[in-house]
Amino acid sequence: VITLYDFCGNLKKMTGGLFMQNHQSVFAFDGLKALRKRLSVNQSLQLFTSSELYMLPWLIYELIKAFLLVEVRAAAFIVREVNLKKNLIHQLYKEVGRADFLLSIIKLRRGAACCIPAFTADINETAIKGLYHPIIENCVKNDFMPARNAVLVTGSNAAGKSTFLRALALSNLLASSIHTCFADQFKLPLLTTLAAMHHSDDLAEGLSHYLSEVKDMAAVFKLGEK
Repeated sequence: VITLYDFCGNLKKMTGGLFMQNHQSVFAFDGLKALRKRLSVNQSLQLFTSSELYMLPWLIYELIKAFLLVEVRAAAFIVREVNLKKNLIHQLYKEVGRADFLLSIIKLRRGAACCIPAFTADINETAIKGLYHPIIENCVKNDFMPARNAVLVTGSNAAGKSTFLRALALSNLLASSIHTCFADQFKLPLLTTLAAMHHSDDLAEGLSHYLSEVKDMAAVFKLGEK
């Protein structure tokens, strides 16, 4: 709790108050202030008794603890306080997770050639330039500007068809989730990414590899009609 509270306090200072803008997080941070002080006092006592310069006070303190059950009472008090304020602690954990998530996006954008997607309402306005897959070094970027709803991607083996489709699907997913794409320009409407992968025959069901693939593609087309 001490580490969590101090971390949130440092983030709040570093961001000039921009961190924890919602009311619930501010309430959680303020509500844990007293608990943080009590826990820090208990932590200071432990550090005090572990020093060799205070052996005599340590022996006296140990005797007091043995007779008055100080450690048992302190542990019970801490457990009770933490249980009473576990919702506030969970709220701060969520804020730290959100900050870590946003920091990951910032590092991703700084470490790769990314762009911010632009969403349109018309399918004909799709314009993707400089699309690439992030894990392929020195890859050739591709432009994608379809004139119609259906597009056929064809070519010889090892020409990059699957890589292009994976790059397109990846950037489409990231566009609607973290608002980041691996391209120079990514302009398109909100689309649902569908895929039919890992086909295999099933003798028990009477399906060959080809029929299994056709069945999955039929399901994809039905979803695309909705």
